[in-house]
Amino acid sequence: NSELLRKEYERVKSGRPLPPFDIDRYKLEAPKEPDEDEWRRASDNAASQLEHQSIRLVNLELLQQFGANAWKLGNYQKETMLAAIEKATEGYRQTGVDLNKARKYEQVEAGVKLRDLESRWGEGVRQCIEIQVANCQLLAEISKLELGAVNSTE
Repeated sequence: NSELLRKEYERVKSGRPLPPFDIDRYKLEAPKEPDEDEWRRASDNAASQLEHQSIRLVNLELLQQFGANAWKLGNYQKETMLAAIEKATEGYRQTGVDLNKARKYEQVEAGVKLRDLESRWGEGVRQCIEIQVANCQLLAEISKLELGAVNSTE
């Protein structure tokens, strides 16, 4: 929406470099010609630079007076946040450990159940084979008896 932002966007889009930094306004030089307008601009420039330096001095004094406390308060807030993050991390870590323990317990229990089922299946297969063998023996014996009965009737 801003004209300044639009121009800057167009500059970046076209790949043009930033305009050079204008340091002339920070120079404090006396006018070369004895023109009243020149002296007025030089005087205004000197006043604005003096105000700028005055503000910087006030900021430095405020920083010296309150900066250490602000730094300590910031450190305290960061340490509090760090402690909360570490506590949450430990909680998540413990939750993971508990979950893994529960999963391992369930897997061990499932392993026991699988071994029991495998044993029962093996026993069932063994019994089926024994029955089939006994059945074959009985069929052979029946065939032998039938053959003996046929031979004795002749």
